[in-house]
Amino acid sequence: MDEIILDEDLIPTVFADILIELSENRTLIFDLDNTIYDERKFLFQAYKNVSKHLAKTYDCVEADTFNFLKSTFSLSGRYKIFDKLQEHLQINGEMFLTTCLSVLRTTVVSPKINPYCYFIKYLKAQKNSPIIIITNGTPEQQKNKVKSINWETGTVKIICSNLYMPKPSPESFFKLKQEYPLKTPIYIGDSVEDSLFAKNCGIDFINILNQEITCNRGLNIERE
Repeated sequence: MDEIILDEDLIPTVFADILIELSENRTLIFDLDNTIYDERKFLFQAYKNVSKHLAKTYDCVEADTFNFLKSTFSLSGRYKIFDKLQEHLQINGEMFLTTCLSVLRTTVVSPKINPYCYFIKYLKAQKNSPIIIITNGTPEQQKNKVKSINWETGTVKIICSNLYMPKPSPESFFKLKQEYPLKTPIYIGDSVEDSLFAKNCGIDFINILNQEITCNRGLNIERE
């Protein structure tokens, strides 16, 4: 699936006003990557860490490795990016991929990454209300992304779908329902996968790409 990463200038800050109004009577649930923040800011720092680690372990130049990872991601996304790097560097052995993935998944970025401007405005209005996130991805890495973001105030409740069944399966939503009281929930995301997830959950969806609401309530029977 092609990755769409927004320039935050394309998300009007007035979008925050819509979310703030909705949050008065509804529970907002967010996707994480490229919905709350620009994931490249995390990945490129992780790629720098990978490049630094590889330079110490293998006969490769840190800057060249980082440039390869950054340009490959920009051209074709993250799919098998470390396999492509291994082929590019002509390094054999399974330990190479294991090392790359370990560094990627344990990276915590400092200084912290600022969310998109609309989300910062939304955060400031929430005071101490928790931010609820349902996200796909390796749980350790997704939790480290949360640690890498500047949330300013409030707490974050994250549900990692991969612990149950990745989106668009609704299993992670049903898990959230068991743990947290929800008021006419609505899911905010940026992809077709997110839209399908909301539909499978039987909850409304807002796409940050165009700020349009898709009504899904009543389409599915929600599990109690």
